[in-house]
Amino acid sequence: MGYYEDLVPQIEALIKDEKYDKMFSLIEKELSLPYVPSNIETKLKDLLKLIPKDDFVRSLSDEEIIKYLNLDETKQLRAVEELNNKNLRDYLDVCNGYLKGNGYINAKVLLIDSLIKQDINEEISMSNNGVDYNFIPKYVMSPECSIGFVKASEILGEKYMKEPSKLELAKQLLYKECLLALPINYEEDEADQLANKIYLFIEEAFK
Repeated sequence: MGYYEDLVPQIEALIKDEKYDKMFSLIEKELSLPYVPSNIETKLKDLLKLIPKDDFVRSLSDEEIIKYLNLDETKQLRAVEELNNKNLRDYLDVCNGYLKGNGYINAKVLLIDSLIKQDINEEISMSNNGVDYNFIPKYVMSPECSIGFVKASEILGEKYMKEPSKLELAKQLLYKECLLALPINYEEDEADQLANKIYLFIEEAFK
């Protein structure tokens, strides 16, 4: 649990310094992951409640969503969080416009994941580092459902069978890796390389 032993004090320090933008962004990134231990999830949600009741806790109007998508990374995450709670079929123009722009990649992939989960059957365009992608979300798998993720997760499970804290971290890093690859999914023949990348990173970090 070393990862979380460092994370929680980091967030508490941001609260003390009243750096609520950074605190909100950090907590939202962690809560977007599927492998957050229940006690840590509860703690993060409790910390989130300490943010003053400003525009972090109220709903954004459509005009504000569009505005936030063109601001800093924290605002983009806030706008995407708002979009993720809506019927995205009603916001395809907004989604396309944002994904084709130079927005924050972490926010972009979270929006793509929501488009996938909502089975959007319309072609979506995305630009990332000068590369353009055209895809139909309905036919893209969420990161945790992709064959590459499943196989790499099994490999890491075998490597860290007796080290649960490292396995927890490995699964989080694996999910982030697969999330950031969207709208591309890792395939089965890429699982070994993917798992090895995560394994080497963790082993180097724990030296």
